[in-house]
Amino acid sequence: MSENMLSYRKSYYLYISLTLILISYFIYRSQAGIEGSNGGTPQGYILGTLATVLVVWLALLGVRKRSFQSRLGSVKAWVSAHVYLGSSLIVVASFHSAFQLGINIHSFAFLLLLLVIFSGFYGVFAYIRYPAKIVALSNGRSGEESLALLNSLKEEIVATYKELDSELQMTVSSAIERTGIAGSTLDMLLARDKSMMCLTVFGTRVDVVSNRAQQPLIDFVAKRIPRGNRATEPELLLSLLNLLTRRQQLVENLRVSLQLKARMRVWLFIHTPISVALLVALTIHVVSVFFYW
Repeated sequence: MSENMLSYRKSYYLYISLTLILISYFIYRSQAGIEGSNGGTPQGYILGTLATVLVVWLALLGVRKRSFQSRLGSVKAWVSAHVYLGSSLIVVASFHSAFQLGINIHSFAFLLLLLVIFSGFYGVFAYIRYPAKIVALSNGRSGEESLALLNSLKEEIVATYKELDSELQMTVSSAIERTGIAGSTLDMLLARDKSMMCLTVFGTRVDVVSNRAQQPLIDFVAKRIPRGNRATEPELLLSLLNLLTRRQQLVENLRVSLQLKARMRVWLFIHTPISVALLVALTIHVVSVFFYW
């Protein structure tokens, strides 16, 4: 089994995080006296400093990923540490706040921290699960190779339907040209299929109808097989049906792959701004504590 961000070096950073949580617990429990447990005790300041250092260090992952010549550990090590140490921040920051929340910038910073961490959990899930699923959907082909195969199937389909009647040619051709795979970011996120095709109604009117999942086109061709009026037509229709079925699966796999890629991309667009907002809120929190508290 390949090593991922969670299993890196046998989950080495998991044990560091657990140790950090244990140390934070003893620091938190050592608070006593009239003040009790809160962020303003010496222990509270220690925990707060530790949480702040962790947040700043975690924010540097983006810098490290772009520093290709850096010798400060591999990117995989940084990502693994980012996941586990980031998770430990839930406990460290909670001990720092002594579980006391209110309507103020301090609690807002804490809530932003939780939002960043829990959105990060989704990121971990996505970056572990989705790439492998994308590879499986494409059978190891690159995006360019999948598109080349799609174009090759189109050429075979065109060569086959040219020997059939004009009505069928028009329908199949329109379905191919009106196949929707990508679309807007929202379309990709929701895997919307806006594919359409043209159908001749009563031999005179042409209607544009849905071709969702390419199934209406396949059904249209399948219904023509028993009505073949030439000796070779049923065989041609069967060949066409086989090509369309292969194309249907390829189009669906491409659509799902784009959906998964869009999910990862949009997650990053959400996670990063929230992280920046956390740094701003944390700066205000620290300044207000040391200068106005």
